Amino acid sequence: FEFYETRPPGERPPLWDCIQQLSEGLTLEVGDKHNEYCEPRLQTATNTDFDTSRSWMAVAWYPILCHATTANAVKGSFITYHRLRCPNPK
Repeated sequence: FEFYETRPPGERPPLWDCIQQLSEGLTLEVGDKHNEYCEPRLQTATNTDFDTSRSWMAVAWYPILCHATTANAVKGSFITYHRLRCPNPK
């Protein structure tokens, strides 16, 4: 399953709400593109349902609000990648 968030930051729901929307059926219209997503397994998947050698997620970080005095100082952004894997048993 692959999903790329295209809504502007101010219009995005919290991550858990987005997962629920994707599992129940979500239609996004951005410009002339119309994308439909529905993956019910997002609500019921367990760690054995993932290929942990290929499962990952990415988070893009960038400023969404800054004051006029700091606007030039916070122009950067970065992306982090995270493997989806089970924690090691203790």
